[in-house]
Amino acid sequence: MYPAMMISSFQHLDNIQFFHYADMLADPKGEIKRMADFLDIEVSDEALTAIVQHTDLSAMRQRNAKSGPSKVFKEGHNFYFKGTNGHWKNVLSTEELAMYEESASKVLTPDCRAWLEQGRSVVQ
Repeated sequence: MYPAMMISSFQHLDNIQFFHYADMLADPKGEIKRMADFLDIEVSDEALTAIVQHTDLSAMRQRNAKSGPSKVFKEGHNFYFKGTNGHWKNVLSTEELAMYEESASKVLTPDCRAWLEQGRSVVQ
């Protein structure tokens, strides 16, 4: 199922919540709180702060360094390479980006594409 179909098919359901990496970067505490609220889990401010600290990219990199090398993706980039959204645009070739543009324009609505590429802050 294409992401656009998945989002439009399921976003209205009260037992499904979508989260985006860009939103986690922009407001990690707020997004973790949103997850907890969605799951009906009460989380104290202290616990939220601890979760944010443990899920921070630098903390994950430190734990990964202790456990060995991480999975390497295209051209030496690994899972913890930058921790930024949209980095894929700098990794793909011109031909690959053209294929993405063509496919995205066929299967994604503008709102869905904006959310997939940029997060909830773009499409509410």
